[in-house]
Amino acid sequence: MRNFLLLVIAGAVLVSATPAASKKHKSKHKEKSFEPVASVEVGGYSGHYVGIESKYWVDVKVEANDRIEVTLYEEGARVSLREVELSGSRLEATKVLGDGTRVPFEATFGERRVNGEGAFGLLVEGDVRIDDDVVFSRLFYRRQSTTPGTAP
Repeated sequence: MRNFLLLVIAGAVLVSATPAASKKHKSKHKEKSFEPVASVEVGGYSGHYVGIESKYWVDVKVEANDRIEVTLYEEGARVSLREVELSGSRLEATKVLGDGTRVPFEATFGERRVNGEGAFGLLVEGDVRIDDDVVFSRLFYRRQSTTPGTAP
């Protein structure tokens, strides 16, 4: 009888511990996708695009003769872009760092979807340093406004 009682107690403890254990091992799953979007008119890309934090943004202006001007800000500081080229949805340039080092800048205009919610923006590829420990190789900048340099 004593063994039976211990078996019942052990079973009750095991059953009561199972929900707590399963809560600790929840997995999060996000449905993510990105589709390039090529605008019929270059002016369709104009806007103020904000990255993961408000101190990372890109302003896109279209000048006379459909010349595109792109201004990049990282940590709130302007980063020069030279030789800006637009081909369909693809944007390429040369990024000039503070020390004069030149690195490629590549980005794609498009529609990002996360769990069914869509947003138009600019997916920037290449290292973006957020702090000493965090570097992103791809960063999505969501268009906040169709007017460069303004928030909604």
